[in-house]
Amino acid sequence: MPCSAGRTRRFTLAPPIPPRRPVARSSGWKPKKELNMRRGTWILAMSGAMALNAGGAFAAEPDTDPAFAQVGVPTRYSRSATPPKPPTTSSTKNFYDELFGDDPLAAELPAAETPSKGTPPQTPVTTTRPASAPPTKRIPLDDPSKTPAPESDRVMHAAHSQAPGQPNQSFIQPVRATGTESASKATPRAASPRAGDQTHSTPSVIVDWVKQSDINVGQECQIDLVARNTGNAPASQVTLEATFPSSVRLTSAEPKPTASGDKLTWTFDSLPVGGEKRIAIKLIPSRRGDLGTSAEVRFSSQSGTVFKVEEPLLKIAVKGPREVLLGDPASQLITVSNPGTGTANNVKLEAVLSEGLEHPRGNRLTIEIGSISPGDSQTVRIGLSAVKGGEQSMQIAATSSSEASSVAVEKIQVIAPSLKVAVDGPGLRYKGRSATYVTSVTNDGTVANNNVRVTQHLPEGFQFVSADRGGKYDAAQRTIHWFLGRMEGGQTSQVSCELVANSLGDFGHQVVVVSDAGVRSEAKTDTTVKGVASLGTEIVDLDDPVEVGAETAWEVRVRNDGSKAATNIALICELPDEVELLSARGPTQAVAENRQVIYKALPQLAPGQQAIFRVHVKGAVEGTHRLRAKVTSDALEEPLLMEEATKFYADTKK
Repeated sequence: MPCSAGRTRRFTLAPPIPPRRPVARSSGWKPKKELNMRRGTWILAMSGAMALNAGGAFAAEPDTDPAFAQVGVPTRYSRSATPPKPPTTSSTKNFYDELFGDDPLAAELPAAETPSKGTPPQTPVTTTRPASAPPTKRIPLDDPSKTPAPESDRVMHAAHSQAPGQPNQSFIQPVRATGTESASKATPRAASPRAGDQTHSTPSVIVDWVKQSDINVGQECQIDLVARNTGNAPASQVTLEATFPSSVRLTSAEPKPTASGDKLTWTFDSLPVGGEKRIAIKLIPSRRGDLGTSAEVRFSSQSGTVFKVEEPLLKIAVKGPREVLLGDPASQLITVSNPGTGTANNVKLEAVLSEGLEHPRGNRLTIEIGSISPGDSQTVRIGLSAVKGGEQSMQIAATSSSEASSVAVEKIQVIAPSLKVAVDGPGLRYKGRSATYVTSVTNDGTVANNNVRVTQHLPEGFQFVSADRGGKYDAAQRTIHWFLGRMEGGQTSQVSCELVANSLGDFGHQVVVVSDAGVRSEAKTDTTVKGVASLGTEIVDLDDPVEVGAETAWEVRVRNDGSKAATNIALICELPDEVELLSARGPTQAVAENRQVIYKALPQLAPGQQAIFRVHVKGAVEGTHRLRAKVTSDALEEPLLMEEATKFYADTKK
């Protein structure tokens, strides 16, 4: 039947058929054949129903009024706009309310008219669910902000108790802690008012546990207990009670509880609509695992939740070569992992290197890594160079602000070519004597040395004579150089040279051996050069023969022909009786005593020098007269004795 644009007509039965239980429609739904229906009406109704069903009208009609869906198939049309009577709720089971907790019929029926003054008010009916009943599902699945907790989280249900004097209505809310965000929860909704019911303003207080920081063993953490009034009336005399396990130590609470014992209690005079009371609780857990806390609000709700006590751990693994050649890279890969259950924060890596390992930043390195989540790891590469042979070590320590730490010590064997040198020479030489020095070079390692070179330094007290095996002498540097070339492991080579000692004293002969691998070895030997004081003496008469009565002199000459200074040289001259002493001269003073001229000792007479002692006399008697002299010194084991004869003659006239 055509209808005017913009108008919707409803068709009702005349007379109405008693209502039936609503039946879910499907794509294959067909109305049952009704009695007392005219054939034309039946054909028309069937055609319209099939057309609507083929276009999906029934499946896509969420706003269809359930009250009218219960009307049977019409047998006669009328233009009356009077709707049919709603079905009796006592005889119809509401599956919608059983599944989702809301009755769409009640939401769409008009509200009851205000009773007249003469009509007494009726007592509203409030449904009460026992505390042991399962919680009503009130979390819409299409709301991401209210998605239920995953199965891996422990969820505690908060049981609510009503304050005295308030309507006995309770809701059970799921509470879950999610870090610093509040736990997901459902807002309780009052039952939809039906015809004849009155709307009640009731407070609804829920409590949440909110984790504000990481919860680690032995560290202070903060958990907030939050009470909110989500109802539509203020709550008065709100009392919060919190219970904690024995594995935690409470350090502070803000505000402070009004009572403490087995439970901590906070009391607030009022909590307005939409108001919130937040209690910051600080505690220190002592055991790894689940930390169960519970809270109860006396009036509307009780909340309990389980927090995971996390324990971050650190583990160090080092990967790199354990044997390297001297001078080669010895880089190491250090992996710091967290096998624990908590996040390790402010992770720091410290490495201490032995003297044989070198890094551009020194032998003590500090690397900031940051945070490492459970199961994660961070890898750091440390570039090292082997600069000294032998066993080297690297001490590694990983620390964090979460008190997790790990220490490891890695050994690295640096294989280095080795050379051993020894020099052999005389320990004593007298001045002017030659000495031969032999140098032995041995490769005492397992790796060959290339371009082995030997250098011997000559001291100032020696003079170069010759060298074997092509040794070259550098007079400017006073060094002798030999080139030995490649030396295999265990090989030994010798070189030698001949020197002459030309100075007295102690002299060191140093030999240095180097190779291209950076190997250096040194050896040294000392030689003492001594000298001999060799005194030579002679007596010379200045006049021979000489006239009697004429002045003449004997001269005693002491010469040091040795290589060492002569010390404490003393001279005693014994005069013959036939001469007369006139004077005595020399490097020291002399005294005459009993026909002897005694000179004081000369402290030192250097090699090559001589001392002259002169005694002046006058002959008194003709004849040959002898002067005897005795020389003593520290360089002489026995005194030197000598004499000189001089002829004195008389001048006679013929």
